[in-house]
Amino acid sequence: GETELLPRLRAAADRARAHGAPDTLVVLADKLTPNDRLFRLGELAREAGIRDLLQATRPRLAPAAPVAPPP
Repeated sequence: GETELLPRLRAAADRARAHGAPDTLVVLADKLTPNDRLFRLGELAREAGIRDLLQATRPRLAPAAPVAPPP
């Protein structure tokens, strides 16, 4: 839950800053992820000191090509 996530986000942001890396959270979500959950994650990231949030979507996997039966 959120009570476990916030300290983990803070620790990750601290590690990123200690190494000179940007404190950016990249979220890879699919279309089934509710927008309110993504919004809340962004709020938690800001509380943890993360300034940037990038949201990406997974590309749709192409269906496998049909296999022709042997002649």
